[in-house]
Amino acid sequence: MVHGTCASASFNSVIAFVSAVCLCLCGLSISAYADDREQSLPPIVVYSADSSSYIRFGFAGQLRTQFTATDAGGAGNSDESLEMEARRIRFILSGDLFGPDLTFKTQLSAAPGSSELIDFYFDYHLNSRVQFRVGQYKIPFTRYRQQSFSQLGFADWSIVSTCFGAERQMGVTVHNGWRRSSGLTYAFGVFSGTNARASHGVGLARAYGARILNPSALSNPGPRGEFHPELVASIGFGSSGEKNGPDSDASNGNLSYLLNLSGTYDCDAENQKDFVARIAPELQIESSGLAIRAIGYAGFARLLDTRLAALGGLLQASWPVSDSRSIAARYAIVHFEDELVARLPSGQAETEMEFTLGVNSQLHGSSVQWQNDVGVIRRTFHRDSHADVIVRSQFQVVF
Repeated sequence: MVHGTCASASFNSVIAFVSAVCLCLCGLSISAYADDREQSLPPIVVYSADSSSYIRFGFAGQLRTQFTATDAGGAGNSDESLEMEARRIRFILSGDLFGPDLTFKTQLSAAPGSSELIDFYFDYHLNSRVQFRVGQYKIPFTRYRQQSFSQLGFADWSIVSTCFGAERQMGVTVHNGWRRSSGLTYAFGVFSGTNARASHGVGLARAYGARILNPSALSNPGPRGEFHPELVASIGFGSSGEKNGPDSDASNGNLSYLLNLSGTYDCDAENQKDFVARIAPELQIESSGLAIRAIGYAGFARLLDTRLAALGGLLQASWPVSDSRSIAARYAIVHFEDELVARLPSGQAETEMEFTLGVNSQLHGSSVQWQNDVGVIRRTFHRDSHADVIVRSQFQVVF
């Protein structure tokens, strides 16, 4: 990672504004030279001698440049920084064993400072109504988080994902299709209760200033923690045309929808780290190219006798302006209840809001993309508030 700090706040404010405009204009224009073909880069697949099994080798990489203007409010001077980093470097190995009914997936991260196990699980397809998944993977909490980061219309996830999840855990789930969106869908799982990574579902731990460990790190991993079962359920109903990602409907099809309700219950939640329960109703609508997603979140804390501790919401919309580029807007909010804020360390924001505009250009199908977005994150404290500006440009290759 390359990091730089500039001395002049006013100068860098101008630079940030000019950069945001240039990135958006470039993102809108570059796709005029993009490959209009729909296909993505072909996967690397090795088959067994009798073609009954296969192994697929995949890769995902992101190179990001990010400008951040941090507003210290009345507490001090603002700070500006410019970072260039390899945001994600992932190697994926997947395939089937002894036929299509038993499949597996392993995903490893090799990004600087993030050498870790991401996914390792097996799927067993009993029939069209009953399937099983066991291993480490995202818990089935919101359909929003079940899509891949490579399908987002923005450079990264929203603030509600950091706070409420879904995170990865070890567990077992019975379901009728992990990303199925037509008709009645369900997923019921039992998990370890321990967050396998330190990036999502950590809102309560961050609020308390608790140390967030990373048990999945390949070097100096944090402890796995004691098993405290967490029950996760997701049930939904969708029309046949709806799909779970990407975040834009490039098919310009007829009206389609997906209604979903997710919930979790931790049987022995850690006081300052885990929500006892989480609930998230969700709605996705797609029509004539326009894709809209709306989610509500509620988190309940053990320290408050399982009363409401945090609320959140996400509303985003995207529109494909051509076959190879789309524009998107996102609003997200996380609010901690007054009773919880009174127990938190001083300096913790009561409310955090995000507003982001993005331009996504597909240079070769969905495999090679250039993502640009400009966001404002506003944090409100007891007697103060401040707003940070983030400008991101990201090149992504996935196959």
